[in-house]
Amino acid sequence: MVFVQRLQVRAGRLLVYCLCLGLAIWRASVVHAEAGHSEAVVTAFPISFASSSAMAPQITPNDPDWGEQWYLRQIGAPQAWVTSTGTRNVTVAVIDGGVDIGHPDLRENIWINLHEQAGNGIDDDGNGFVDDLHGWNFVTKNPDVRPVFTPIQLEDAWSHGTMVASLIAAKGNDGVGMAGVAWNVRIMPLVVLDAEGSGTTRQIIQAIRYAVNMGAKVINLSFVGYDNDAGLDEMIRRASNAGVVIVAATGNDDASKLGTDLDKTPGYPVCSDVDHDAVIGVGG
Repeated sequence: MVFVQRLQVRAGRLLVYCLCLGLAIWRASVVHAEAGHSEAVVTAFPISFASSSAMAPQITPNDPDWGEQWYLRQIGAPQAWVTSTGTRNVTVAVIDGGVDIGHPDLRENIWINLHEQAGNGIDDDGNGFVDDLHGWNFVTKNPDVRPVFTPIQLEDAWSHGTMVASLIAAKGNDGVGMAGVAWNVRIMPLVVLDAEGSGTTRQIIQAIRYAVNMGAKVINLSFVGYDNDAGLDEMIRRASNAGVVIVAATGNDDASKLGTDLDKTPGYPVCSDVDHDAVIGVGG
């Protein structure tokens, strides 16, 4: 059993990481639509034209914090949104700390287990998890996927999961807060990091298995450790073979800020199952 820790939030690197993740999710939404599963082309938003020489059409959301989201404009998200803002048929498993599922910018995009009746103390769908309406907490072994607060803890220990989920799927063009990269995908919160931001590979393996079994199309792993675990490798391989897109952080805990050479110092899960290229590694 190996311990892992969340990414530390430094100098906006988490934004860049989640931006790359969001692009992968956006692409998954488009591919899903192209395969005939859902129509993801945007038709309900006003389309304007950028001031570039190409005069590319774009969508500008009405979220009040949009003006501060320079990173989305930098990667051309407004132009991408003309094609797709995501589809409800794509569920992203955020395997992390707790997620504020009641947040005004997230609550409409939180995954719901339609085969479970919450609060009745019965495993209605027979998946081994009682009352898992929105996911599961593999640390406390209950269905409460919200952040855990303690009297003394780092801020990103309780905010990290919510931040990751928001950068991925904050509801866009709703006049509230910010816009995520993929406005309409669903977030499946799976808690594997405790109130201090640490967890074990045993919990991560369980969460990945749950995500695959419950239909997640994308799995986000925004944490890093430096000891390999054969069991985690195997579970990631199974998820990839099942057609799930797996995205993991390359790490941002290098004090020199020069980055880490993963060939010399592999991090996990980003370097898991490297022989099969099962994981998309991204970083700022």
